[in-house]
Amino acid sequence: MPLENLRKMRKEKGLSQTQAAAIFGVSLQSYNAWEMGDFEPDITTLKQMADYFHTTVDYIIDRKTKDFTPDQLKILDMAADIIKERTK
Repeated sequence: MPLENLRKMRKEKGLSQTQAAAIFGVSLQSYNAWEMGDFEPDITTLKQMADYFHTTVDYIIDRKTKDFTPDQLKILDMAADIIKERTK
């Protein structure tokens, strides 16, 4: 299954696939394969992506445990950022 949310977030940040591949330390071919759904990144890379894009692994892989609106997701992301800052 293609990782559409990964593609969406990459484009929102204005990154090319080549730039995203470099950020996550993989080849362009591997990164492209993730977006196309040929295979999925390992859990360590998924966590790195979630941190980089300020989201969850579930969102990246389009796993729906609850249906949140985009505004609710932004609030959750802001809350997660606040918690991260306070626990440093």
